Amino acid sequence: MSDPTPSPTPGPDGQPAPKRRRSPRKATPPEPTPPPPPSDTSTLHAGRLATLGGFLLLGAVVLVLLWKLGRAGGEAREENLALREQLANVEEALADLRRAEQLRREEEQVKRSDLRRSATVADEAGHGIAALEAAVAAWQRTTAELMTSDQGKAVAADEEALARYQSLRASERPDPTLPVALRARFAPLREFLDKALASEDGSYAPSEDLVARIEAVRAEATAAAAVYEDHNRKLAALVASVPAAAGADTPTLETALEQLEERLAAEEAALVSAAVEEARKERAEALARAQADTERQVTAERLKAEEMERGIKLDELRDRQEAARQQAAAEAREREEAQRRVELERRFEAALPEIQALLRPFITDGNTQPVGRFFKRSTTRGKVSFSALQGGGLLDDSVESARNLFNGMVPNRQNDRELGSFPGMGGRGDWIGQVVRAQQLLREFGPLLVEKGMLAP
Repeated sequence: MSDPTPSPTPGPDGQPAPKRRRSPRKATPPEPTPPPPPSDTSTLHAGRLATLGGFLLLGAVVLVLLWKLGRAGGEAREENLALREQLANVEEALADLRRAEQLRREEEQVKRSDLRRSATVADEAGHGIAALEAAVAAWQRTTAELMTSDQGKAVAADEEALARYQSLRASERPDPTLPVALRARFAPLREFLDKALASEDGSYAPSEDLVARIEAVRAEATAAAAVYEDHNRKLAALVASVPAAAGADTPTLETALEQLEERLAAEEAALVSAAVEEARKERAEALARAQADTERQVTAERLKAEEMERGIKLDELRDRQEAARQQAAAEAREREEAQRRVELERRFEAALPEIQALLRPFITDGNTQPVGRFFKRSTTRGKVSFSALQGGGLLDDSVESARNLFNGMVPNRQNDRELGSFPGMGGRGDWIGQVVRAQQLLREFGPLLVEKGMLAP
């Protein structure tokens, strides 16, 4: 199909006139979800009316535009271009409407197919309920007839057949009123589907909830019918397995069942009595065993408690002995420490004149403190720090340590401390021996000097 848009008409200057842009079409909003099918099947669907009205309106517009395009005259060229563009837009809108109509029809076909499938499930549910009704009626009719009929007497005459019949009759089956309840649930669902099928509105599709309800009725009816049909088959086989004739003195099946139930009740009572007696004996034996076990447990617990008490007493004795030992050791250490302290004080008093002379640069206030193996100016004035001496290795027992201590105490701009008898620069005699002696005094009495406030910590 050729493009309906005509070639551009030349303008006054001989150049082709510029093409007019097509006005953008607004996006069509999605149609709302259609409501359930109406009860009046003669009413047209709103979507069809809207589509038909759109076709008629666009058809009228096309006719008007074609009429205008047929007019002749040079002065109408510009108007013709605009009309051709409008015509192209209208044709495109018509194509969109045709596509929308096609999609709507396809959607209606899908929904109609879903509706037919739901109707098929509903048919199966109805058949299932009917089958259940027939099976229940057959069971009730046959069992009622056997109670007084000759066939029932034949079953009563055969002890094994009578026991089998009693067992089959006592078997679990759905309630015989179930078909009525299922029909009450199913009837409004079936009626709603029938109305939807009769309606011409193809926009309706059954909901998942509706289909699930119908499926539940179908499944329940099918399962219940299977149980009743199985019991009917077993009952027919049982009746066919016994001789048809019975003696004149043979009781009816109803009487035989009553006698059987009485006999079974008596046997059950005897079994219950025996079971009760057996249970009483077992309880007595269990009680005796429990009492014996209790006595053994009490004895074992008592022995265990006595053993624990002995253990506790032994632990307490050991604890007291250990406490006494530790106290004695602590007292001995205290005595030793006191003796050591007395001895240290005695030696300190004896060496005090030497300490005051040889250690004068350490125990007097000054502006320097040891930093590593050197003395440097400090921000605070005070005695030399014992821990700084130790940390810088200035109290080690070595010649290098003695030299470092000597060099650090030499009076200069970094050291303003009084030397006392500590050797100074250009020391005479055994100056190294004097420094070593100072180290010995500091190592021996350093903590005591700190304690007495003669050295800084």
